[in-house]
Amino acid sequence: LSACRVSSTSGTTGDALAVYFSAEDETLVNLSWTRGFLARGLKAWHKNAAFVGRPRVKKRSSWYEKIGLWRREEISSWDPPSAWVDSLRRIRPRVITGYVMTLNILAEELRANHPDPVRRGFRPAAIFHSSAVLDEASRRDLEETFGAVVADFYGANEAGCIAWECPDCGAYHINADRVIVEVLKDGRPAAAGECGDIVITNLHSRVMPFIRYSLGDVGRLSTRPVRCGRGLPLMDRVEGRSDDFIVLPSGEKISPHPLYHCLDPVPGIRRWRIVQPAPDCLDVAIEPGPDFSPAALQSVRENLERLLQGRLSLEIAAVKSLPVSPSAKFRSVRSNVRGGRG
Repeated sequence: LSACRVSSTSGTTGDALAVYFSAEDETLVNLSWTRGFLARGLKAWHKNAAFVGRPRVKKRSSWYEKIGLWRREEISSWDPPSAWVDSLRRIRPRVITGYVMTLNILAEELRANHPDPVRRGFRPAAIFHSSAVLDEASRRDLEETFGAVVADFYGANEAGCIAWECPDCGAYHINADRVIVEVLKDGRPAAAGECGDIVITNLHSRVMPFIRYSLGDVGRLSTRPVRCGRGLPLMDRVEGRSDDFIVLPSGEKISPHPLYHCLDPVPGIRRWRIVQPAPDCLDVAIEPGPDFSPAALQSVRENLERLLQGRLSLEIAAVKSLPVSPSAKFRSVRSNVRGGRG
């Protein structure tokens, strides 16, 4: 084990898991990300500024970085957003990589203190998002703020890059020569296009194998045709974690995505969080933005009541702030109710 690299999962399902890779394993993990990055426009000579959720960042350069290839500079999300901007000005990256909440906080800092894209000192061509669910409102906001395309990647510490968004196919290519992706419903393979629990078997871990390992995510294999000519199978975007789904008293589950459409379009809301503490109710906390008015709360209530049709009671309140950490995944929707049926 002393010869292995060890990393830790995010711990969103409980205790964080230590994951061990040999040097060969790690190389194959890196290549799984490289394939998706290349497909979305990154070139070997481009700079990549990557946000990492730890206070210390990598300082040493690899031999290939020293000759101008695959240059990746880390920025600690523990630093204040103003320091992020200083680092980006120094790096001048072609691509920025990070969690959606980190990227949203960076976008807020740019809009507030650096609104002119020309004078910022950096202008990326692409934003690569990884980890957590990228909602459409955040995608639009990031693309408008940075003037760059946002590409979504689905990965995990246990498997590297599992799938990446293909602009031609409207779905995500699975790195099927590195990881087997199965979608199970009630322990059995889900039908084509049917939602279920994602389990993986990675094909590179010689030190610590993962065989039919549940990531706690919910998604579906895609029925769309492969239009881009690549031979890799497709999956649709991940719907969320299993405990992101709201469980109705009937046992039916509601995906978190319709909830985004109930709150994201309402003016004056900076951030929001929905928690289901019990089978019969939802708690909705709203952090006001600059244009907030009490009418926003009423709009949210009307939208949610239209979706839920009286099946859950609602507690909606404006709060001074919602605690967020750019070094962790921000969960907009979370249910503490177990069970239910898809």
